[in-house]
Amino acid sequence: MITTLVGVILNNCTRCHSQELIYQNNLDRRQWDKIITEMEVKHGLEKLADTTRKEIINYLANNYGQIKDTVVNPMGTRAVNPLPLIQP
Repeated sequence: MITTLVGVILNNCTRCHSQELIYQNNLDRRQWDKIITEMEVKHGLEKLADTTRKEIINYLANNYGQIKDTVVNPMGTRAVNPLPLIQP
């Protein structure tokens, strides 16, 4: 399951930025959910199925979650996304 889930994450996220960007963010579940929504709304990420989204958020929060006793900017120190914003 994890191998498949990692593949889904890499296939969706690394089309636009490196996986190092994922590793450096250290976000909690709420923040990862917000990032995914931003990618869907502003940058054209295909909407994920609810179960897939929850699995991805759990995986990211458990493996790349907020480091105890630190406060992290919700956007981390990420590079600018190379995709243009989608205009309504």
